[in-house]
Amino acid sequence: MSHTPSSACSLIIPTWNGRALLERCLRSVLDAVDVGRHEVIVVDDGSTDGTAAFVRSTFPEVIVEEMGGNRGFGEACNAGVARSVGPVVVLLNNDLVVETWFLPPLLEHFQDERVFAVNPCVYQADGRTPGGGLVRGYFHFGLLRLRWSESAEERGRGGLTLYANGAATAIHRRKFLELGGFDALYSPFYSEDLDLSYRAYQRGWEVRYEPRSVVRHDHSRTITAAFDPAFVARISRRNRMLFVWRNVRDPWLLVQHGTCLVLRTCGGLLSGDVTFLRALTDALRRVQEVGRRRRQDPPGLVPDRDILERTSRWALKKGRGTPRRILVTRLRFIGDVVLTTPVVRALRAQYPEAEIVYLAERGPAEALDGHPDVDEVIPFDRESLSRLPLGRRLREYGRFLAGLRTRRFDVVIDLFSNPRSALLTLATGAPLRVGYDVRGRGIVYNVKIRRSSSLSVVDAYLDAVRTLGLPVMDSQPRLALTEEDVQWADEWLNERGIGHEGAVIGLNPGASWPAKMWGTERFAELGDRLVERHQAVVILVHGPGQRSLVEAVEAGMRHRPVIAGLMPLKRLAALIHRFDVFVTNDCGPMHIAAAVGTPTVGLFGPSRPDIWFPYAEVDGHTALTPRVPSCCGRDVCTAPTPCIATIPVDDVCAAVERALSVRKQVGGVI
Repeated sequence: MSHTPSSACSLIIPTWNGRALLERCLRSVLDAVDVGRHEVIVVDDGSTDGTAAFVRSTFPEVIVEEMGGNRGFGEACNAGVARSVGPVVVLLNNDLVVETWFLPPLLEHFQDERVFAVNPCVYQADGRTPGGGLVRGYFHFGLLRLRWSESAEERGRGGLTLYANGAATAIHRRKFLELGGFDALYSPFYSEDLDLSYRAYQRGWEVRYEPRSVVRHDHSRTITAAFDPAFVARISRRNRMLFVWRNVRDPWLLVQHGTCLVLRTCGGLLSGDVTFLRALTDALRRVQEVGRRRRQDPPGLVPDRDILERTSRWALKKGRGTPRRILVTRLRFIGDVVLTTPVVRALRAQYPEAEIVYLAERGPAEALDGHPDVDEVIPFDRESLSRLPLGRRLREYGRFLAGLRTRRFDVVIDLFSNPRSALLTLATGAPLRVGYDVRGRGIVYNVKIRRSSSLSVVDAYLDAVRTLGLPVMDSQPRLALTEEDVQWADEWLNERGIGHEGAVIGLNPGASWPAKMWGTERFAELGDRLVERHQAVVILVHGPGQRSLVEAVEAGMRHRPVIAGLMPLKRLAALIHRFDVFVTNDCGPMHIAAAVGTPTVGLFGPSRPDIWFPYAEVDGHTALTPRVPSCCGRDVCTAPTPCIATIPVDDVCAAVERALSVRKQVGGVI
């Protein structure tokens, strides 16, 4: 008889002296499945209460497999899988009751070859209290800790889970057998299902959680009724150690485990913790078996951190639920900070009650003042610190780091990952530290950002959100302006009689690198053409130390422009917001303009618009690039004529006209 994962399976129920529980379980299973299409197998693990005879007489449609002696949960399941014929096996404890429609949603997933197992939503016996199914893991104090998700939102959404819960799970039979089934190393119970699932993840397979499938579990009734609590505790602690020895390969996690094991042993000897010491002794007796299994594993296993990052998201924290305090940091450059605003927007959408704090150097930090998705901006005054004597500088730096630690952030997302930002991230002591796997700094982050194939820097930042398993609904950088800022800009323009007639066009001739500057003479020619063709008012803006650039543009123009003096960043943003078009080199004000909704023409030299210009032409934005086959990409251009200087004034004029057309379609100033 042939089977396909979507239409047939084998349901396997291991049992040991649990006749009363088994009867209730079987009745619910037989009400839920068609035994003409699916097979139901009871594996009697050496029961002495007449279980096998009872099942044969009461449920003749059920197959009974007798072990001939008590061999433990794992071996009973292995025997049932070996006896089964379905391509998918569903393992169910005898203390479970299944809902009528629990099976079809599980089987749907096995059309995907990546799937190893699928868990149903498990409730405790009352049918309300979460009892498993969606499990997160985090490595803490040398061991892998587990936490059932109690979040109604998470449990209703589905996704990946750390392991296939042996109490209730559907498993791909061929892959189960390929892994050798449940490992007798953990006999008689506990951790064998975690071990099996972890080895599946190491092979590149995955375990999923399906909220539409529901079962109720009277948790551990068989174990607690049959074994002494001290024995159960000892086996549980022993097997958690064996799991690490058997599976974990990450050097840093193993160092943590070894260090903590020494500390725990010393503490156990001093406190007389007999349960731990006996568990350690039992585990040490199995070291040779562990070594043999590790040597038999295939090469190229998926790294531990990748597994934990994929399956656990926020649960790498110390068992907490929704994060209460989140720190996002992108220390340097105004434009980069603006480009990270989709990250804080995604975090705010997912965690509306969390406190979201942003850490940046003092200049870029100004861009986020008053941002609706940021509760607080922490400015890091690097320049002031660098001017202090060494001793005082170190003391002030220490105070700053200590202040970060006292904030007790749950999550830190470092979108820069340079040495300084890595140190600041580590100093917070946050349980979850997210950053890029950069050589020399990656060790700081216990969640490495998985990069997508996109070149866009916005996508590079949003990959942090995606790595955490959070949805991204909007990737457009945006800045918020206060009513006070907008009123100030209106008054500034009114005082100069600007805005009543003709277009208002801003020009920005400055940039951080000489090779990024289009040239003051070209800006001057552009300004004159805009005045003559569109009766435009041209306003020149500049940043710190760039006054001479706008004065050179002014001197080269036939028509007198307006020079906007140096002003706070938010006021500059409010002023640019009132422009009809903004023409600029690739620099911070370019991103500010687009983020406040002003049609922007960006002029690019050594930098690439596919990376640094994530703005849509439909909104009036245009990126112009040099008319050369390649660019040296250096801060100071080595060519006789800088690459950016090959962008014709005619092309910029045409881009401005397109932008003005878009501006007119949306009714002038936004």
